[in-house]
Amino acid sequence: MGQPFGRHKSLDKSAKATTKSLLRLPFVYKVVLGPSIHCRHHYPPGAVKFQRLENAGVKINLFSGRGVTIAYLYSKERDLLIEHLTKTCGATEDGQDVA
Repeated sequence: MGQPFGRHKSLDKSAKATTKSLLRLPFVYKVVLGPSIHCRHHYPPGAVKFQRLENAGVKINLFSGRGVTIAYLYSKERDLLIEHLTKTCGATEDGQDVA
């Protein structure tokens, strides 16, 4: 079985470690990487921020030393995934409702 990443496969070292740890979760079966945006941000490398719910999972931002990579986590149990992201990563924005 190949690596369950999407089309883009190049990631910064810190974002790749975070992505691999998310793939080890039993309820995440695929991570699709979107475009990378080279910019400045105030998040530490490897940080994850929840963006919005999607049909089959959630959209997140992966922060690295180079910028931000948009990623989509596909899961059959979205509630467990959102709960994990809020507990371990503190991934939701202030005042954002994920329910």
